[in-house]
Amino acid sequence: MFRHLAGAAILGGLTLIASGAQSDDDLIIQVRPGVSENAVRQLSKEAGAELQYSLGGPAFLIRVTPPQEADAVMNRLRANKDVISVERNQPVRIPE
Repeated sequence: MFRHLAGAAILGGLTLIASGAQSDDDLIIQVRPGVSENAVRQLSKEAGAELQYSLGGPAFLIRVTPPQEADAVMNRLRANKDVISVERNQPVRIPE
């Protein structure tokens, strides 16, 4: 049987798994080393999203409201020099 985990992304060789319910409005971003959580909170807000929590290291889960804006928010984040990557939080299956 498979166990469901919500959200996994491979960012620069780092595999991240976000727990909890997957949502169309959740994004996983990876920022450059040295970028603080407060800076991530601010750049997320400026792009139209809200920081939810750190996933460890330079990766964070952010939420876009309304979810229809996710593509536009992703594009704004990708244009930021401190953001390395942006991906949708997607469910994955991991064999037990």
